[in-house]
Amino acid sequence: MKYSEIVKFNKEFDNKKNLKKYRIFFLSNIVINSIEEVLEYLFLKNNLSLEINFSNYDNIIQESINLEKYDCIIVFWEFRNLIDGFNYSVENISEDGFVKFKKKIIKDIDYLFNNLKNCPLVLFNKFHNTYLENISNNISKGQQFCNLINDYLIKYRQPNLTLIDLNKVFISVGIENCIDERFYYSHKSPYTFDFFIKYSDLAFQSIFTSLGKSKKAIIFDCD
Repeated sequence: MKYSEIVKFNKEFDNKKNLKKYRIFFLSNIVINSIEEVLEYLFLKNNLSLEINFSNYDNIIQESINLEKYDCIIVFWEFRNLIDGFNYSVENISEDGFVKFKKKIIKDIDYLFNNLKNCPLVLFNKFHNTYLENISNNISKGQQFCNLINDYLIKYRQPNLTLIDLNKVFISVGIENCIDERFYYSHKSPYTFDFFIKYSDLAFQSIFTSLGKSKKAIIFDCD
């Protein structure tokens, strides 16, 4: 489905005012605003209205306070932008520096999840280095870092927390169709419209389940 078709459908939908409104807040260290129309389309298709708000760019921790009024918080905390160019600098970091930075990120995650503990649903993307990894027999420090943080996330016990594996999107859509490096370097917006369609499917299924819906949600046909 084309972006223009989604926007047209959203604008022409007749019954928005009579639908129950669901509220989502995005915390992100990249630019992801293109997801808004895609998610709104899915909600309207399933007879739900949607309100979306975004944090300021790369302001995840600072804006994670007092978000209880939202039904769902979605977190895009990209490994490559933990600090600018981290996917490059991590490969030359000392062991001591590696351990210290890992501890800092874990501390930030604890702080974030504590701030969000009273929100009904938190969707958090697992860290990944998939499309940045060079073909090699050795695991890069970047991948080691992601693996260690993800191990911590998997063991995290918080009832409202659901982890999303972006590798499912990359495998389904294809890395080359998910990433636009030109837009990342110009606008800090690495993900394509095709990525957001598949990601929105995954996110919406988690949301739909959390709402206790018994029937299957209407989603995109990405085949």
